Amino acid sequence: PDERVPAPYVINNVQKLIDHGDNTELFCRYASRDVVYLTGQRDIETLSAENRYQGLHGDRFQGPSRRERSERFFASLQVRGRELEFCGRIGGESTQVHERHIVKHVAHD
Repeated sequence: PDERVPAPYVINNVQKLIDHGDNTELFCRYASRDVVYLTGQRDIETLSAENRYQGLHGDRFQGPSRRERSERFFASLQVRGRELEFCGRIGGESTQVHERHIVKHVAHD
């Protein structure tokens, strides 16, 4: 995976939520959950300025489409997970945070 994550919002948004600098414990609790992200292969429609989500809280930096946002979010989880050595999960053998699958031939609706 690309080490350069253009939207490192795992760190930034979590810090805003808990309103102090160290989010390690909160991130590790979230990372320890059994979570699977599903993304439609065809969910690539560019979200325009008219879209109700566009422009809120800097989400333009999260990506132009839902699939791109999903990719960036998942990549940011992996970057933070590596920084924290995957929170010592599974005896240090864990190599990723959560799972992400792309569902073939599926758009948003």
